[in-house]
Amino acid sequence: MRPVLLGLTLLFCPLAHADNWVQTQVIFQNQPIDFVHAQGRVHLASVCQSLASLPEPYARCRRHARAFFQARCDALRHSPPQTPEALSEKTLYCQAAREFRP
Repeated sequence: MRPVLLGLTLLFCPLAHADNWVQTQVIFQNQPIDFVHAQGRVHLASVCQSLASLPEPYARCRRHARAFFQARCDALRHSPPQTPEALSEKTLYCQAAREFRP
């Protein structure tokens, strides 16, 4: 996964798990967002799960996550996929942008 800067800060920190889920943390508009994904899908319930016990930060994180998924999808749509990995990444974020609700 490679970060694309859109006038904002993105930091990808993927951590692979034995069960094929990948835990990822990004920083989008100064907001850390964590989620797990596998096989081209974001596990929607995992988005911002690290903040679930803090109602206001959790809600803010999830709003930023929605914007992040959309921004990443838009950026990937405008750059033609060169590799199967790039196409997979586009699928991942565009599907999350369509399905995730804060």
